[in-house]
Amino acid sequence: MTHRDFGPKSCYFGPDVPEEDLVWQDPVPKGNTQFDIGHLKTLIRESGLSVADMVSTAWDSARTFRGSDNRGGANGSRIRLAPQKDWEGNEPERL
Repeated sequence: MTHRDFGPKSCYFGPDVPEEDLVWQDPVPKGNTQFDIGHLKTLIRESGLSVADMVSTAWDSARTFRGSDNRGGANGSRIRLAPQKDWEGNEPERL
């Protein structure tokens, strides 16, 4: 196994867990939780996207999740990055 096989630092356990955050652990700072959900919903409704477009984008994002190392997915998707952004199944022309 390599360090990436363990996923985020929260999955580590035992006496050898490093104190520092290491670059391969993809440390993500806690996001802002003080936002207006109603306003965000309005922005999405007014975006002009169809329900089918939103569902397709959500699915494209979610299916990038890998259970082996807990990377990707709708909360941390790699769909905008290579190689996933170029996969035929992700419809790169549409993205």
